Amino acid sequence: MKRLVLVDRTSNRVCGDTSAPGTHARNWAGIVAQLDDDTAGLAATAARLLDQSLGRTARDYIFTPFAADRESDGYLIFDCSGCEDGSASIMSDQVDPDEAIYAIMTSCFYVGYVRRDH
Repeated sequence: MKRLVLVDRTSNRVCGDTSAPGTHARNWAGIVAQLDDDTAGLAATAARLLDQSLGRTARDYIFTPFAADRESDGYLIFDCSGCEDGSASIMSDQVDPDEAIYAIMTSCFYVGYVRRDH
């Protein structure tokens, strides 16, 4: 199953991991089955599900292959499907946020940016 990790652009912190157990885990498995080759669709859907779980909403989620400036509201998207064990527990409260970002940036593949359109 494809694993995407979402990093908030403004705070530079890991906000979501599609492999993390939780409310949307079952939904994510079904979405991946339908959109496995559509990284843009998967990324936008992951951002929408993450925001819904946090009580946030946006009018639209727009995927681009390049990150916007620091003022943009959205998520950097990394494909961690083939990552080593170093990023397996990045959503744990015991992992230092800076170490989590380092693990993602050095062992995962950057695929694009999802901007929230309010």
